[in-house]
Amino acid sequence: MLIVGENCLKNFLKDNNNSCPIEPHDNCQYFKTKMLQKFIGNLPIMCFKQFQQDVNVWTKKETPGKIECNFKGELKDLQHHFDNECPFTLIDCWFKPFGCNHKCHKQTLNHHLISNMNFHFNLVMKLFQSMKQTIQLHQ
Repeated sequence: MLIVGENCLKNFLKDNNNSCPIEPHDNCQYFKTKMLQKFIGNLPIMCFKQFQQDVNVWTKKETPGKIECNFKGELKDLQHHFDNECPFTLIDCWFKPFGCNHKCHKQTLNHHLISNMNFHFNLVMKLFQSMKQTIQLHQ
């Protein structure tokens, strides 16, 4: 018996003319098991984004990137990891409210802020001038 995620299996079948991933035959059938679904959340896993990077490095023979995620936990904790801890998660620049739309990894945010200091300063000054003009119009 092959245990695989429903979306992964559906994508595989769609991309391979509904041919079975185990042995060659058409019209592959599958079913869900409630008992197995109860235990899925406790399966030990690594960070999916780290896995994707590792696969890309291996298949394209690229040199590994600087970003590494050492998450080793359970499937049920993965969403919290992506939302709060994962270094692969993109975050908005601190100057987004002023007009900077750059997104970067947590590990590269400082580099972005420092290398674009003049750009960020100009964004703040532009907003300051706009607010100053609005105040003058209302006085």
